[in-house]
Amino acid sequence: MKYLFIVLDGAGDKDYKELKNQSPLGFAETPNMDKLCAESKLGTVEVIGKNIAPESDSAVLSLLGYDVKKYYPGRGIIESIGAGMKIKKDSIYFRANFATINDQGELTDTRANRIGDEKAEKLAEAVNELKIKGVKIEFRHTKEHRGVLRITGKGLSPDVTGNHNGYEELENSKIYRARILNLPEKMKNFKPRKNTVSAERTAMLLKTFTKMVQEKLKNHPVNKGRKYPANTLLLRGAGAGKPSIPSMKKMTGLKWAALVEMPVEEGICELAKIGIIRIKTNSTTETIKSAKEYAEKTIKNLKNFDALYVHIKGPDIPAHDGDLRKKTRIIEMIDKEFFKKIMEQVDFCKTSVLVTADHSTECTSKSHTARPTPLMICRPGVKSDGFNKFSEDNCEKGSVGLMQGKNVMKKLLK
Repeated sequence: MKYLFIVLDGAGDKDYKELKNQSPLGFAETPNMDKLCAESKLGTVEVIGKNIAPESDSAVLSLLGYDVKKYYPGRGIIESIGAGMKIKKDSIYFRANFATINDQGELTDTRANRIGDEKAEKLAEAVNELKIKGVKIEFRHTKEHRGVLRITGKGLSPDVTGNHNGYEELENSKIYRARILNLPEKMKNFKPRKNTVSAERTAMLLKTFTKMVQEKLKNHPVNKGRKYPANTLLLRGAGAGKPSIPSMKKMTGLKWAALVEMPVEEGICELAKIGIIRIKTNSTTETIKSAKEYAEKTIKNLKNFDALYVHIKGPDIPAHDGDLRKKTRIIEMIDKEFFKKIMEQVDFCKTSVLVTADHSTECTSKSHTARPTPLMICRPGVKSDGFNKFSEDNCEKGSVGLMQGKNVMKKLLK
């Protein structure tokens, strides 16, 4: 038996009047997903827990079968590993965003209008010119507005909160949940999570660093004429020390590979010892080309591995931008360019297929939400629920019911 685990990033959503009171997934014309749906059992997933809008990294770990309360190391560590940074002693790591603040110091855009790679690289060079006595600053740009930050020095602590307004930590946990923004907002400040000298010192250091970044980038040539200048950094997910989690081989007894394009998924694969098959095209800008590459590499590599994890970023991007129509079009495009080839070329007599989302991303709030994600599972010889459309509404009626994220993998392999 082969196993195919497909995640449509941020595909879940709510219903909209503009879409005839349907969600983007429900409204989209998706004949190939619907064909798979007709052969599947349906359900929904609370990826992290009730009333928790997940971050992508903790969501993916949960869907892969890990107990995130036990194994989650923090976004900074995961993304830094995915970006190729070595985890060093006496270092702390953060996920970073280039972002925009106005003249009053209020946050107005958490992604600096999705600044492009070339311009972001130049800003990264400027950040790396900053010097703070007693520590070493290393910033690495990854994709668009995204990057990772490593600060090395004695007496640093990962027990600090971030300054990203869009996320808040769960109590006594490294896990963050997304929150809905009402921009402009006053930027959050760094705070120690523990009453220790090292945590307090680190929080003060981060405040100083952020002010230095803002001063450095304020008049940078890249920002001239930009409506949303990349003039600050948002940091979250502080972590330290190399984490250890069981391999997917040990967890499932199967040889896994993953088709991924973002550093956060690559970091998870490195930790879980999942083979990485990189998608070279960028689904945020080259969606059709990217979906074709996903299809070709899925079909090719399913022959070489027992199981594949396929993470398609597409739907999440326009949802964060509030573009309802574009999210719908991208779902349709993924159906046409990816699922059509999967339906034509995968042997469903010998392959179990699961399709879900890592979280719901609503176009109105432009944010991850706690809404359970849609799920369908197609297994050889298992009677379907008889629904002919893959949508949130039908998934809520499915026989699988409401699942917890950490149990989804067990359901696929059952």
